[in-house]
Amino acid sequence: MTRPTRPTPPRLRVGFYGTDGIAAGVAERLAGVGHRITAVVDPNRADLHTRFPVDDAVGTGISALGGCDLVLICVTDEELSEAVAALVPYVSSRQMVAHLCVSAGVGALAPVAEGAALVMALHPAVYPVASPDAVGVLRDADALEGAPWIVSADPGPPEGVAEVLVAELGGWPVHVPDVERPAFAAGLQHATEHLMSVIDDACSMIDEACARGGGSGEGTGRSLLRRTSRRMLEVVLSDPDHAVPGPVYRASVDTLRWQHDRGIPDGAAARSYRDLARRTAELTPFGDIDIELWADGPSDGGRETGN
Repeated sequence: MTRPTRPTPPRLRVGFYGTDGIAAGVAERLAGVGHRITAVVDPNRADLHTRFPVDDAVGTGISALGGCDLVLICVTDEELSEAVAALVPYVSSRQMVAHLCVSAGVGALAPVAEGAALVMALHPAVYPVASPDAVGVLRDADALEGAPWIVSADPGPPEGVAEVLVAELGGWPVHVPDVERPAFAAGLQHATEHLMSVIDDACSMIDEACARGGGSGEGTGRSLLRRTSRRMLEVVLSDPDHAVPGPVYRASVDTLRWQHDRGIPDGAAARSYRDLARRTAELTPFGDIDIELWADGPSDGGRETGN
């Protein structure tokens, strides 16, 4: 007895408004499962053919989006409202419209919602592992494999379509109501851009110390921190009750002050160090009021110079 096969969802004509972020990777994956990219429109880019996998048959004028079954808006969060307003005259009742911005939900698509068949807010919760190419485009479609997607859509067909689309992109859905999108966005920002800033600062501290000591300096921090940073991420993500030995967890304000005053000459990095020391103290099981008071003190409080 043969096992019944699931019906393949209809293959769609897909149009992109905007080419920011990982839009090129999304297009590559959609094309890989049989959808057709029939329109790519970006009023801010004149070099579409180098930024996106388009050919001469793909429409690049905004009116070409009217012939698409699905329109994906791939612009920055700040540009979303302007993009939605520009699309209003071109959306019809047989079309689906989705945006890929992280901070906003389906409410941001209200101006086109009445005219469209359904609207969705989708965002891949993944930081692309590839570097931008020569023209600044992230083409890493592999980064989408197994990625969670933040999904906001009305119950019923919109949610169902969103889940199918995310599955075809190789991901899995995390349903988030509109009102909670900013919180998810803040968490992702904190865990990506802000984490990278902390690691960059830490590497610079070590590189500069190495250079002052007569070494080559450059690259030393990354070599030293590669295993430690990865291990810390594994611990904090796998064990919610993690305990990491270190001066903050040992409630040693004197050690923190010594490191801060003698080891961090850069004012911006020193400020970040104090802020994170305070937050880490707040998160420890018993807290440490001495560390919190020190971190809240004057920015140059007690900074020593010399030997």
